[in-house]
Formats: sequence, structure tokens, C-alpha cells
Amino acid sequence: MPEARGIVRWAVDRAAAWYWGLTAERCSYTVETLRIPIGGDIHLLAQLYQPISGAKPPGTVVAIGPYGRNAVVAVGTVRLFASRGYQGLLVSVRGTFGSGGAFDAGSTNTVDTQAVVSWMQRQPWYSGAFAMVGVSYLGLTQWATLENQPPDMAAAVIAVGPHDLGQYVWGTGALNLDLLTWANLIAHQDERGGFVASQIKTQRSKNSLQSIFTAVPLADAAERYLEGRTPWLRDRIERADLADPFWKPMKHEGAVERATLPILLVSGWQDVFLDQTMAQYRTLQRRGVPVALTVGPWHHAQVYSDTVVLETYRWIEQHLGQRPDHARDSPVRFYVTGANEWRNSSVWPPPPLPTTPREFFLGPETLSDEKPSGTLADSRFTFAPDDPTPAVGGPRLSHSGIYTDNALEKRDDVLIFASAPLASDVEMLGRCSVELAHSSGPHADLFVRISDVHANGTSRYVTETYRRLDPDRLPGDAVRIDFPDCAHRFKTGHSVRLIIAGGNYPHYLYNTGTGDAASAKPVTHFIHHAEDRISKLTLPVVT
Repeated sequence: MPEARGIVRWAVDRAAAWYWGLTAERCSYTVETLRIPIGGDIHLLAQLYQPISGAKPPGTVVAIGPYGRNAVVAVGTVRLFASRGYQGLLVSVRGTFGSGGAFDAGSTNTVDTQAVVSWMQRQPWYSGAFAMVGVSYLGLTQWATLENQPPDMAAAVIAVGPHDLGQYVWGTGALNLDLLTWANLIAHQDERGGFVASQIKTQRSKNSLQSIFTAVPLADAAERYLEGRTPWLRDRIERADLADPFWKPMKHEGAVERATLPILLVSGWQDVFLDQTMAQYRTLQRRGVPVALTVGPWHHAQVYSDTVVLETYRWIEQHLGQRPDHARDSPVRFYVTGANEWRNSSVWPPPPLPTTPREFFLGPETLSDEKPSGTLADSRFTFAPDDPTPAVGGPRLSHSGIYTDNALEKRDDVLIFASAPLASDVEMLGRCSVELAHSSGPHADLFVRISDVHANGTSRYVTETYRRLDPDRLPGDAVRIDFPDCAHRFKTGHSVRLIIAGGNYPHYLYNTGTGDAASAKPVTHFIHHAEDRISKLTLPVVT
């Protein structure tokens, strides 16, 4: 039976609306817990929010995810719409918060989301049109829904939502250990206190969790540590080949290629899924889909800010509520770090601002506009698996974002190349790349970071990338690595810094140097500097 909103929900909704700067409420609402059949005697638990307004709702806002239906999740997804005349449906995926079946980390999302939509369309209360919203995994379920786009789906807001889980886990060639951090959260979130308590517990237990990262076999150690609560984890740890059919249900490139409805994409320059969001945008924009993009100065946990909530609300109002006065000022909004300012554009990268590749050539400890003449001494470092290069900030689920990385200067397993202080501002928009005349043993990884060195010597992370090198690569082959998109201004007097290492632990499971998880040895890397073996960093600089 539906229950009244009550004073507690009213107070929480009002406080959230004030914090986010939302427009005034239009009505109250009721809440009802429902059981949604999805086949095989499995039911998903959901909450239906229905406005008390006397008018037909302009649509239903749907969110489907694994993080529960408590106030934190509900207010940030469907409740803000319920008090403004929309219906809201918040669904827990299988195996979470009372829903039947076993949680499977994405492999049944397409079947399950389609079943939820089909069931909703048959209900007497259904409004005839719906939109979907959500962050992270709640974005993944939207791409799963769009594998077969429902004709009555009017819009989507996908914030930091991947379309390919396999790419996130194994896309660099090395295991992304954030997977275990997330598994730890999922394992404990049903305990007392729910999703928020599980996040706190995850942060407190990160050191003990890290103690298993080097265990062999890792899947066995993870199963013991998580007390068998994540049976889905083993396959994701052990199946490194992304061509394995196992990963197919978790890949939704087809949905990105077929979707036609208006989609708002949101990301942050330090988000773990930035590359996937930008790939989604490029595909949708190329296909002429009505797509908008917002990228802010955020990491994964910061994305649901007042800026994003307001843009989400306006997108739904425009496309589901059919209120054209809520249209965005421009299709693309992005934040330029360093300059600390927002920009508007018709597309990304912005066409009114042509960029020219600016090359910085690597020499011993230097980045120079001049190509090396003759042969200079090689730069070298040795990566030791028993003391792996530590991760400092960057796009991670914890300890993420823009950190100062001067601590890396003190390590002898890190190479640092820096430009002279810049004579004028240098602004880059788009994707940087690095080409390295590199040699090492066959089993090696490369971590590469661009940082901004301030006049006082403080070095701050801008963008980074990671790659496990092909052990069958030919000796002498140059290594080219592309960075994720970025928008950054190096100010006059600052320096461009390039950091190169052989690991970034515990973001990625380090390379043992042997090709065998059970044995390890140090690996020495060489970066060559010569007329015929050039290493260079290329920035897309605004001219």
C-alpha cells in the first residue's frame, strides 16, 4: 500500500533542494514498495513514487542499480522529480537489498532491465513515457536498457557510466585493482547502515584489503577475504582476455551505436570512466544523436554535484516534461583546470579554438622544443616488484583526484622530465600523446603522467595513462600511448612535467617481470634520446 511522504522525507527533500539550488516543489508524493517479476521466479524490489498533484504525470523517471533505495540514493535519482510532478521508479538489481537472484556485476543487466521496462509498461499507473537517470553502475544499466531502445523512452542522463565493464577491469592489459575495492563495497553494503556505511567501512578496511593484492592466486585470496560474498569476482580476476565470450554481456558498444534518444553524458577529468564517456560522446555526436556533454573538475565520488543535479533536472524537464524553456545554453560544457573556469561549446573539442600539436622532446631530465642532436645519454630506471611505484591520486575509486605528486621525485624508480618555465600561458584541449624510444625486458608496464609544476615547485597531476606492454613486441619498436581527454592551462612561469614509471600500485596489479604471477624479478627500463630514436610528448595546444 502507498504510504505518505512524511515529515522526515519532506525535510530531507527540502534540504537537498536548497543545497542543489533546485526550483520549488510542485507537490507531495506517496511511496510504495513493489515486487517486479523478471522471470524464473525472481522478483526485484522497487519503490514507486507517485506525485499528489491532481494532474497526469508528464512521465516516469527510472533508476536501476545495486546501491539500495535509501534516502541518499533515492533523493539523488527519482525523489527530486516526484515532488515536481513526475513518477519515480527506483529498482534494486538482482541479489541486492532484498531483490531475488544473485548479483552478477553486469552479466544479466540487459535481460533484467528489459524485463523491468516491459513490466512497467503494463502497469495501470504507467504514464506512457519514461526517462532514466543515474551515476556509475546506474549508468551501466541505462546502456543495457538501450541495447533495445524502448520506443517510449524519451531521454537518458548517464553520469560517469561505463558501457564496457571488461574494458574498465582489463583495458590496460593489467588488472585494475579498483575492482576489488568495489567488490568489498558490494559485499558489505547490505549490512546495517546500507550503502553509506559500506563506503565508510570500505575506506577503513582499505589497508587490510591491500594486503591480499599480491597473494597467489589472487582470486582465492579475494574469496577468503570477502568470505564468499562475491562469487562473481573470480571470473573477472582470472579472465584477462577481453575477447573471451564471458565479457560479451557486459559490453554495450552496440547500444552506443544504436541509441537515438536525447542523452546527457556527465564525467570528470579525474573520473575512472572518463575515456568511456568521451568515446560514447564521440560515437553519438558522429551519428547525429542529440547528445550533450558536461565534464567538470571532479573525480568519481564528486560527480553528483549541484551542477550535475541541476543539469539532470533541466534535461529531464526539457525532454520528458517537454518544457523547451529548460534547454541547455550549449551542448557541451567543460571546465578548464589551471584556468579554473567553465567553457561552453557546440562540440568537443571546441571548433572555434583550433589546436596545434606542440611537441616537447625528451632529453635527460628535460622537455625541450628542440629535437635532440646526436646521441645523448639514455634515461633509465628499474622497477622492483617488491617495492612497486606507489599510486598518487589520479582516476581511482579511493585516494583519487588532483594530488601533489612531488613525493615521486624522491624515488629512484621514477623518471621525471620537465620543461623550462613557460614564457606564456599554454592551454591544451583534447588528447595528449607520448611516443617513447623505449626498451626493457619483455614483461613490463609503463605508467605515464603529465603534471603542472607551479612556480614554487609544487607538482600537481593533470592526466595520466597506463599500459602493459606486449611481451612479443619487437626490440626497438617505439611505444605510443594516448592520454585521456583533458582541458588544462599551464600558466606563465609554470613548467610541464612528464613522469614515467613501471607501475602505479595499488591502482593496477604490478607486472612481476617474469610472465608468472608466482615469481618476480626487477625490470630495467631505458628511454633513448637520439636523432634517430626520438622520444616526445605532444600536447593539443590552443593557438
